Amino acid sequence: MTYFVADADGFVGDLASGGGLHVLYRWMERQLEPLIRELLEKGSTSRPGETAEALERAAGNRKGEAQDSARRLARLLRRCEEIGIITDGVVEDADDEAEEAHP
Repeated sequence: MTYFVADADGFVGDLASGGGLHVLYRWMERQLEPLIRELLEKGSTSRPGETAEALERAAGNRKGEAQDSARRLARLLRRCEEIGIITDGVVEDADDEAEEAHP
């Protein structure tokens, strides 16, 4: 499965495969920057430009799959308007979710 970044207008760009996203999230879990933590916990940010800066600072010039993905995410977030969302594009119907929760 491929994950991508979207904003209020839709698709912004491809981010990572499922395995690549796992590596990125493991790296994000070790970061102390509040904006990175918020993106990790919510899967979105209402401050995409500032979050991009935080990711770039944290990744620095270090090499590695996680850092490369963090820089890719930062580039995509800089292109976002108003909100940046990490998604696989699958949106479950709210009625289906309600039915599953209360059969």
